[in-house]
Amino acid sequence: MIRSVYIPLVDERGGALATGFAIGRALGANVEAVHISHDPSDAVALVGDGMTAPMVETVIEAARREAAERARHVQAAFHDLCRHAGLTPVGPGTVHEGFSVSFAATEGDCMQIVAEGGRLHDLIIVSRPQEEEEGKSLILDAALRDTGRPVLLAMEEAAPVPEHAVLAWNGSVEAARALAFALPLLKLAKAVTVLSVEEEGREGPDGAAVITYLERHGINAHSRDLAAEPRQTGTVLLEAVENSGGDLLVMGAYSRSRLRRLIFGAVTGEVIARSTVPVFLVH
Repeated sequence: MIRSVYIPLVDERGGALATGFAIGRALGANVEAVHISHDPSDAVALVGDGMTAPMVETVIEAARREAAERARHVQAAFHDLCRHAGLTPVGPGTVHEGFSVSFAATEGDCMQIVAEGGRLHDLIIVSRPQEEEEGKSLILDAALRDTGRPVLLAMEEAAPVPEHAVLAWNGSVEAARALAFALPLLKLAKAVTVLSVEEEGREGPDGAAVITYLERHGINAHSRDLAAEPRQTGTVLLEAVENSGGDLLVMGAYSRSRLRRLIFGAVTGEVIARSTVPVFLVH
Protein backbone atom coordinates (compact mmCIF):
# COMPACT_ATOMS: atom_id res chain seq x y z
CA MET A 1 0.00 0.00 0.00
CA ILE A 2 1.10 3.55 -0.71
CA ARG A 3 -0.47 5.93 1.79
CA SER A 4 2.32 8.49 2.20
CA VAL A 5 4.18 10.22 -0.65
CA TYR A 6 7.23 12.46 -0.14
CA ILE A 7 8.32 15.05 -2.74
CA PRO A 8 11.64 16.79 -1.91
CA LEU A 9 12.22 19.83 -4.14
CA VAL A 10 14.87 22.44 -4.87
CA ASP A 11 12.82 24.18 -7.57
CA GLU A 12 9.45 23.88 -9.26
CA ARG A 13 10.69 22.35 -12.53
CA GLY A 14 10.76 18.69 -13.49
CA GLY A 15 7.30 17.25 -13.03
CA ALA A 16 7.60 15.83 -9.50
CA LEU A 17 4.77 17.97 -8.08
CA ALA A 18 2.29 17.16 -10.85
CA THR A 19 3.23 13.49 -10.69
CA GLY A 20 2.79 13.45 -6.92
CA PHE A 21 -0.66 15.00 -7.13
CA ALA A 22 -1.81 12.49 -9.76
CA ILE A 23 -0.37 9.46 -7.95
CA GLY A 24 -1.71 10.67 -4.61
CA ARG A 25 -5.21 11.11 -6.00
CA ALA A 26 -5.17 7.71 -7.72
CA LEU A 27 -4.01 5.90 -4.57
CA GLY A 28 -5.75 8.01 -1.92
CA ALA A 29 -2.42 8.96 -0.35
CA ASN A 30 -1.18 11.84 1.79
CA VAL A 31 1.30 13.84 -0.32
CA GLU A 32 3.95 15.96 1.42
CA ALA A 33 5.94 18.40 -0.73
CA VAL A 34 9.04 19.89 0.90
CA HIS A 35 11.23 22.64 -0.52
CA ILE A 36 14.84 22.35 0.66
CA SER A 37 17.25 25.30 0.75
CA HIS A 38 20.93 25.16 1.58
CA ASP A 39 22.09 27.05 4.65
CA PRO A 40 23.03 30.51 3.21
CA SER A 41 26.24 30.51 5.23
CA ASP A 42 27.45 27.57 3.12
CA ALA A 43 27.78 29.98 0.19
CA VAL A 44 30.82 31.56 1.85
CA ALA A 45 32.78 28.32 1.61
CA LEU A 46 32.20 28.26 -2.14
CA VAL A 47 33.69 31.71 -2.63
CA GLY A 48 37.00 31.21 -0.86
CA ASP A 49 39.17 32.62 1.89
CA GLY A 50 40.39 36.17 2.33
CA MET A 51 36.95 37.75 2.52
CA THR A 52 36.21 40.67 4.78
CA ALA A 53 33.26 40.58 7.19
CA PRO A 54 31.13 42.90 4.99
CA MET A 55 31.89 40.72 1.96
CA VAL A 56 30.85 37.60 3.87
CA GLU A 57 27.59 39.22 4.89
CA THR A 58 26.91 40.32 1.31
CA VAL A 59 27.42 36.78 -0.01
CA ILE A 60 25.21 35.27 2.70
CA GLU A 61 22.46 37.82 2.10
CA ALA A 62 22.52 37.19 -1.67
CA ALA A 63 22.29 33.44 -1.07
CA ARG A 64 19.40 33.98 1.35
CA ARG A 65 17.48 36.07 -1.20
CA GLU A 66 18.05 33.50 -3.93
CA ALA A 67 16.84 30.66 -1.67
CA ALA A 68 13.76 32.63 -0.66
CA GLU A 69 12.94 33.35 -4.31
CA ARG A 70 13.20 29.67 -5.22
CA ALA A 71 10.98 28.72 -2.28
CA ARG A 72 8.36 31.26 -3.42
CA HIS A 73 8.36 29.82 -6.95
CA VAL A 74 7.95 26.27 -5.62
CA GLN A 75 5.16 27.27 -3.25
CA ALA A 76 3.40 29.18 -6.03
CA ALA A 77 3.57 26.11 -8.29
CA PHE A 78 2.20 23.98 -5.45
CA HIS A 79 -0.76 26.28 -4.81
CA ASP A 80 -1.44 26.59 -8.54
CA LEU A 81 -1.80 22.80 -8.72
CA CYS A 82 -4.06 22.90 -5.66
CA ARG A 83 -6.34 25.44 -7.35
CA HIS A 84 -6.56 23.41 -10.55
CA ALA A 85 -7.31 20.26 -8.54
CA GLY A 86 -9.82 22.00 -6.25
CA LEU A 87 -7.76 21.09 -3.17
CA THR A 88 -7.20 22.84 0.14
CA PRO A 89 -3.76 21.98 1.55
CA VAL A 90 -3.50 20.48 5.02
CA GLY A 91 -0.77 21.22 7.54
CA PRO A 92 2.59 19.41 7.19
CA GLY A 93 2.58 16.12 9.06
CA THR A 94 -1.21 15.97 9.16
CA VAL A 95 -2.77 12.51 9.06
CA HIS A 96 -5.67 12.70 6.63
CA GLU A 97 -8.12 10.07 5.47
CA GLY A 98 -7.64 9.71 1.74
CA PHE A 99 -5.92 12.05 -0.69
CA SER A 100 -4.40 15.20 0.79
CA VAL A 101 -1.51 17.55 0.01
CA SER A 102 0.75 19.66 2.18
CA PHE A 103 3.71 21.98 1.68
CA ALA A 104 6.66 22.87 3.90
CA ALA A 105 9.96 24.69 3.46
CA THR A 106 13.13 23.80 5.32
CA GLU A 107 16.83 24.67 5.29
CA GLY A 108 19.90 22.52 5.73
CA ASP A 109 21.85 19.63 4.21
CA CYS A 110 19.52 18.35 1.48
CA MET A 111 20.93 14.82 1.51
CA GLN A 112 20.42 14.47 5.25
CA ILE A 113 16.94 15.98 5.07
CA VAL A 114 15.91 13.63 2.25
CA ALA A 115 17.46 10.59 3.96
CA GLU A 116 15.65 11.25 7.23
CA GLY A 117 12.38 12.47 5.75
CA GLY A 118 12.11 9.77 3.12
CA ARG A 119 12.42 6.80 5.45
CA LEU A 120 8.92 7.25 6.84
CA HIS A 121 7.10 7.51 3.53
CA ASP A 122 5.90 4.79 1.19
CA LEU A 123 7.11 6.48 -1.99
CA ILE A 124 9.55 9.27 -2.81
CA ILE A 125 9.03 11.24 -6.02
CA VAL A 126 11.91 13.26 -7.46
CA SER A 127 12.38 15.20 -10.68
CA ARG A 128 14.92 13.76 -13.10
CA PRO A 129 18.09 15.88 -12.70
CA GLN A 130 19.76 17.52 -15.67
CA GLU A 131 23.56 17.53 -15.87
CA GLU A 132 23.91 21.00 -14.33
CA GLU A 133 21.33 20.45 -11.56
CA GLU A 134 23.50 19.37 -8.65
CA GLY A 135 20.76 19.86 -6.05
CA LYS A 136 18.41 17.43 -7.79
CA SER A 137 21.24 14.92 -8.26
CA LEU A 138 21.97 15.02 -4.53
CA ILE A 139 18.28 14.50 -3.74
CA LEU A 140 18.06 11.51 -6.10
CA ASP A 141 21.24 9.98 -4.68
CA ALA A 142 20.06 10.33 -1.08
CA ALA A 143 16.58 9.03 -1.90
CA LEU A 144 17.98 5.93 -3.59
CA ARG A 145 20.84 5.10 -1.25
CA ASP A 146 19.82 6.30 2.19
CA THR A 147 16.08 5.75 2.65
CA GLY A 148 15.33 2.11 1.91
CA ARG A 149 12.25 3.36 0.06
CA PRO A 150 11.19 3.21 -3.60
CA VAL A 151 11.84 6.26 -5.74
CA LEU A 152 9.74 7.41 -8.67
CA LEU A 153 11.77 9.48 -11.11
CA ALA A 154 9.36 12.01 -12.63
CA MET A 155 9.60 13.40 -16.15
CA GLU A 156 8.56 16.86 -17.27
CA GLU A 157 6.20 15.76 -20.04
CA ALA A 158 5.36 12.12 -19.26
CA ALA A 159 1.92 10.93 -18.16
CA PRO A 160 2.04 10.62 -14.37
CA VAL A 161 -0.40 7.73 -13.85
CA PRO A 162 0.68 4.60 -15.76
CA GLU A 163 -1.43 3.04 -18.46
CA HIS A 164 1.19 0.46 -19.48
CA ALA A 165 3.83 -0.46 -16.89
CA VAL A 166 7.00 -2.30 -17.89
CA LEU A 167 9.02 -4.33 -15.37
CA ALA A 168 12.71 -4.95 -16.07
CA TRP A 169 13.28 -8.38 -14.55
CA ASN A 170 16.68 -10.07 -14.14
CA GLY A 171 15.90 -12.37 -11.22
CA SER A 172 17.88 -10.29 -8.72
CA VAL A 173 16.97 -9.26 -5.18
CA GLU A 174 16.78 -5.64 -6.32
CA ALA A 175 14.35 -6.49 -9.12
CA ALA A 176 12.22 -8.49 -6.67
CA ARG A 177 12.09 -5.58 -4.23
CA ALA A 178 11.17 -3.19 -7.04
CA LEU A 179 8.36 -5.54 -8.10
CA ALA A 180 6.97 -5.79 -4.57
CA PHE A 181 7.10 -2.04 -3.89
CA ALA A 182 5.56 -1.22 -7.29
CA LEU A 183 2.48 -3.42 -6.90
CA PRO A 184 0.12 -0.48 -6.09
CA LEU A 185 1.19 1.29 -9.30
CA LEU A 186 1.07 -1.91 -11.36
CA LYS A 187 -2.54 -2.37 -10.23
CA LEU A 188 -3.35 1.08 -11.66
CA ALA A 189 -2.00 0.14 -15.08
CA LYS A 190 -4.23 -1.29 -17.79
CA ALA A 191 -1.34 -3.35 -19.15
CA VAL A 192 1.84 -4.79 -17.62
CA THR A 193 4.80 -6.19 -19.54
CA VAL A 194 7.61 -8.17 -17.89
CA LEU A 195 10.88 -7.73 -19.78
CA SER A 196 12.97 -10.74 -18.80
CA VAL A 197 16.54 -9.49 -19.17
CA GLU A 198 18.92 -12.27 -20.18
CA GLU A 199 22.29 -11.85 -18.45
CA GLU A 200 25.37 -14.06 -18.35
CA GLY A 201 25.47 -16.01 -15.09
CA ARG A 202 21.93 -14.96 -14.25
CA GLU A 203 20.20 -16.70 -11.35
CA GLY A 204 16.73 -16.41 -9.87
CA PRO A 205 13.11 -16.85 -11.04
CA ASP A 206 12.29 -16.40 -14.70
CA GLY A 207 9.68 -14.18 -16.33
CA ALA A 208 7.01 -16.90 -16.27
CA ALA A 209 7.31 -17.08 -12.48
CA VAL A 210 6.83 -13.32 -12.28
CA ILE A 211 3.63 -13.60 -14.32
CA THR A 212 2.30 -16.14 -11.80
CA TYR A 213 3.24 -13.86 -8.90
CA LEU A 214 1.41 -10.95 -10.50
CA GLU A 215 -1.66 -13.07 -11.19
CA ARG A 216 -1.85 -13.87 -7.46
CA HIS A 217 -2.17 -10.13 -6.90
CA GLY A 218 -4.91 -9.77 -9.48
CA ILE A 219 -2.64 -8.33 -12.16
CA ASN A 220 -2.71 -9.70 -15.70
CA ALA A 221 0.64 -9.40 -17.46
CA HIS A 222 2.65 -10.89 -20.29
CA SER A 223 6.36 -11.66 -20.50
CA ARG A 224 8.92 -10.89 -23.15
CA ASP A 225 12.55 -12.01 -23.28
CA LEU A 226 15.13 -9.28 -23.75
CA ALA A 227 18.63 -10.24 -24.86
CA ALA A 228 21.44 -7.69 -24.72
CA GLU A 229 25.15 -7.38 -24.07
CA PRO A 230 25.82 -5.84 -20.63
CA ARG A 231 27.10 -2.58 -22.11
CA GLN A 232 24.01 -2.34 -24.34
CA THR A 233 21.36 -3.30 -21.80
CA GLY A 234 20.30 0.27 -21.01
CA THR A 235 19.80 1.17 -24.66
CA VAL A 236 17.97 -2.05 -25.50
CA LEU A 237 15.79 -1.73 -22.39
CA LEU A 238 14.72 1.82 -23.22
CA GLU A 239 14.01 0.85 -26.84
CA ALA A 240 11.88 -2.07 -25.64
CA VAL A 241 9.87 0.21 -23.35
CA GLU A 242 9.29 2.68 -26.18
CA ASN A 243 8.34 -0.02 -28.69
CA SER A 244 5.86 -1.57 -26.25
CA GLY A 245 4.17 1.77 -25.61
CA GLY A 246 5.15 1.67 -21.95
CA ASP A 247 4.72 4.81 -19.84
CA LEU A 248 6.31 3.54 -16.60
CA LEU A 249 9.51 1.53 -16.16
CA VAL A 250 10.01 -0.47 -12.94
CA MET A 251 13.53 -1.71 -12.17
CA GLY A 252 16.03 -2.46 -9.44
CA ALA A 253 18.72 0.17 -9.15
CA TYR A 254 21.65 -2.25 -8.80
CA SER A 255 22.44 -5.89 -9.26
CA ARG A 256 23.56 -8.15 -6.44
CA SER A 257 27.14 -9.28 -7.17
CA ARG A 258 30.00 -6.83 -7.16
CA LEU A 259 30.81 -7.34 -10.83
CA ARG A 260 27.18 -7.19 -11.92
CA ARG A 261 26.58 -4.16 -9.72
CA LEU A 262 29.13 -2.29 -11.83
CA ILE A 263 27.34 -3.39 -15.00
CA PHE A 264 23.80 -2.80 -13.82
CA GLY A 265 24.84 0.43 -12.12
CA ALA A 266 25.89 1.73 -15.53
CA VAL A 267 22.55 0.59 -16.93
CA THR A 268 20.72 2.46 -14.17
CA GLY A 269 22.68 5.62 -14.92
CA GLU A 270 21.87 5.39 -18.61
CA VAL A 271 18.17 4.84 -17.91
CA ILE A 272 18.06 7.82 -15.53
CA ALA A 273 19.77 10.04 -18.08
CA ARG A 274 17.85 8.95 -21.19
CA SER A 275 14.43 7.64 -20.20
CA THR A 276 11.43 9.53 -21.55
CA VAL A 277 8.98 7.83 -19.16
CA PRO A 278 8.87 7.84 -15.35
CA VAL A 279 11.15 5.25 -13.74
CA PHE A 280 10.31 3.42 -10.50
CA LEU A 281 13.63 2.54 -8.82
CA VAL A 282 14.54 0.53 -5.74
CA HIS A 283 18.06 0.19 -4.38
